[in-house]
Amino acid sequence: MPQVNRPVSRNLVAMLIDMKKYIDAGEVVSGTIETFATYSRQLNGEIAKAQEMPSGVGCLDLVRVIDTARLEINDHRSWQDEILSNLPKEDDESGETGPLRQAFSKSAIARNELLQEIMNAHDKYLKAQAGAFKLTE
Repeated sequence: MPQVNRPVSRNLVAMLIDMKKYIDAGEVVSGTIETFATYSRQLNGEIAKAQEMPSGVGCLDLVRVIDTARLEINDHRSWQDEILSNLPKEDDESGETGPLRQAFSKSAIARNELLQEIMNAHDKYLKAQAGAFKLTE
């Protein structure tokens, strides 16, 4: 399971799973909820800027935040699938992994909410671009 470029928190989760400390691993996973909230705040800030100054250059930061958040969403989804599919079967069947699974479930909700915000941001981005070129709907 070790990878070179994984964030420290992911390495910590792997280590805690190896130690069968699923509650602690779940606490670390719960930190991703704040990561998604941070992207949400950045996204909303860039949308506001793009709407105030709807120039092509003004929207570059919005596109950057959207792209970075998308990468984080995809990476988190893959990480979640990898972790959950490799949990020890006996621990899963006994319910020991429940706290970790719950933490991933809650972070998946935050991840999906961010994804929805990204989809909405695309519409707002296009409207800002239309405003930059004085296009009408």
